[in-house]
Amino acid sequence: MRGIIFDLEATGLSPEKGDVIIDVAAIRVGPDGIEDRYQSLVSAGSVEVSPFIAALTGISAEMLSTAPSWENVREELRAFFGNELPIYGHNVQFDMHFLAQKGLPLAASRFVDSCDFATLYFPEAPSHSLEVLSSYLRLPHTEKHRAMGDVLATYELLRVLAHERDADPMHDKVLHVLQAKGTQWSGKHFYNLAIPSAQVPHVLPSVEQDSALQIPGPGTRVARIRPSVPRFLELVYAQPMPTVSLVSPAEMETARDAISSMHDMAFFDHPSQMVTVAVKKHFADLDVWTAEETLFALRLLRTDDRRFPLHQSALSITHREKFLLPRFAVDESCIPELFAKKGHVIMTYHAWHTFKDHIPADARFLVSDAMRLEMHLHASSKAYLSFDQLTSRLKNISARAEEHGVSVSEHVAKLEFVLRYMFTGLAKLLRSDQKEVSLTDTPEFILSFGETWAKGLQTLREHVAGTEAEIALDSLITLAEEQVYNCIQRLTDARYMSIVSRLPQGVMLVQERTDLAEEKAWFENRDDVVLAMGYTDGRLSPFIPVQEIVEIDPLSLPNVHLDRECSQELSASFSPVDALSMLGKQHNKLMVCPGSGSHLDKVFDALYAGLHGELCTVLANGKTGGRGKVRYSFLHQDKAIVVANAADAKGMGVEADALIITSLPFPATMSAYWREHYGDQNFGTLSLPLLLQQLVDLVWSTAKSDGMTVYITDQRLFEKPYGREVLELFADLRK
Repeated sequence: MRGIIFDLEATGLSPEKGDVIIDVAAIRVGPDGIEDRYQSLVSAGSVEVSPFIAALTGISAEMLSTAPSWENVREELRAFFGNELPIYGHNVQFDMHFLAQKGLPLAASRFVDSCDFATLYFPEAPSHSLEVLSSYLRLPHTEKHRAMGDVLATYELLRVLAHERDADPMHDKVLHVLQAKGTQWSGKHFYNLAIPSAQVPHVLPSVEQDSALQIPGPGTRVARIRPSVPRFLELVYAQPMPTVSLVSPAEMETARDAISSMHDMAFFDHPSQMVTVAVKKHFADLDVWTAEETLFALRLLRTDDRRFPLHQSALSITHREKFLLPRFAVDESCIPELFAKKGHVIMTYHAWHTFKDHIPADARFLVSDAMRLEMHLHASSKAYLSFDQLTSRLKNISARAEEHGVSVSEHVAKLEFVLRYMFTGLAKLLRSDQKEVSLTDTPEFILSFGETWAKGLQTLREHVAGTEAEIALDSLITLAEEQVYNCIQRLTDARYMSIVSRLPQGVMLVQERTDLAEEKAWFENRDDVVLAMGYTDGRLSPFIPVQEIVEIDPLSLPNVHLDRECSQELSASFSPVDALSMLGKQHNKLMVCPGSGSHLDKVFDALYAGLHGELCTVLANGKTGGRGKVRYSFLHQDKAIVVANAADAKGMGVEADALIITSLPFPATMSAYWREHYGDQNFGTLSLPLLLQQLVDLVWSTAKSDGMTVYITDQRLFEKPYGREVLELFADLRK
């Protein structure tokens, strides 16, 4: 079967707010390749093209001044689309929505999202955006964020996905299942798409081979992991009895990457992110699958029959599928059975809190020193209440209900008003001259908000009761409910000292633990804890009674150099533009890594204003989700800058010559430690070992084989004694 690949560019993300289409492109493909093309710029009329969009797409107001109107282009597109062929796109919902709002509604059953199949066949990719996939798979992608450039990149991606599809040993079984189920999933068109397939043109990153532990994976594809993780897993395997290994947030992603390739170990983060194996039988018993259920079931179908729960990352669960997770989340009862069958479990601190009372008494505990810090000082947890995030959840509820012919817009509007009331109240607590404030007493309006929110959700549930939408919406409403309730519960928990922090697009609630008696009492009853040491800090005194200490190799970076002299010079009067103007003469590819979203906004704005079109090409232009994050991309040019926050940068595998860390990614867990040892309130989120681990993770994931220079321009490190200690330890890692 033939198909059409389509993409558009617009002046923004929301046609409801007046954004318009400015660039469209489509190609018709078949067994012999590209058969026909259509491309056109579109007049923006009276809508202004912002400098940001002009920089992102390369489309200026002058270019659009002679472009045809949307009315003319729309009719040409209608003729090109015809009435039969499926239409492919990457994250195609964006394009579908714009077309429908601009007078070209097409049946949803015609649209196929290539992103769905990228997550199905390449779950280990660092991201499933078109830009990152093109770089990760080494596919040609010229003219990023131009409609035809993205269409051709999607075509190349579909060629690779078609090869994976045809080579998949599950291919026949998948086809049989799709034919047997009454699914309305438009993705089934992909299994009939006939285009010239292509193999992945390079060997994907694999586990570093400096460890004796060889981790098998599907083919050769395993995400790059730090060398200390295989050594830590070797230590786990060497234990003569069932083992619980506790990992910190800094170790979590790399441990999960390795474990997802193994067949005799389980990883637990949070119960709500774990899928019980019983879900396979559930889907097998259903006669009809919704679109989300179909893709979810195919992910399960492609996993082997492991006898333990699967983490959502192993299935590469998409945002559209996450509402299904609560239905199939594991509970405590699976832990004893898991130990009986496998014996080794790796879990985070949060998972331990849930499962600790169900861990067999004879299980040995293996604790990394970073995890020991996390448990000893933990002392805090974050809870984000983002207005944009929660209203987006409500819009999803509304859209899903309308698919079933149930109108809930009135109820959703009331809930959005309640949210706005909550955020207004929190914002009033924060005076204009401060970013955070401690809550000694829970404000009355927070409790009032919780009651109003509960009534609104109950009204919504009653409205959809007995309709086709009831089952589809139940999990989604539950997610929205839990997101708010968890925050309220922590705010009112006597064990926490609650702090409210003001963010650009929301409010962050930080709860610092003041009572660790429960954890201390639990571990005092155990005498079988092994501490795995990678970093040491003599000032720490863990409350966990350690039976044995095992030294594991520290993380080494033999090809990385920290330029302290230049870093100190830059930190004295740091300007992103000045730094890049100076460093751009020495390096071809620079990666700028702000530690936080708000700092990233400032850095990006400065780079855009000072550098665009002059020294380098500024990449990653595209703040997503209203939370200051950046959608990163890679361009294979002589001079390039990649901008990303620390979380996005981790695991990107960017071949950068230099890494500029402008704001260090401090984990917000260690304020009690620094207050105790240094009496410092302003720099209260730094844990030296955890910080080192995050820095090494970041550099390891971006370092080229022939070396990288790291510049740290965070002025705080050069002003404070423990900051200099961090720099010295980081510099010594490579020796």
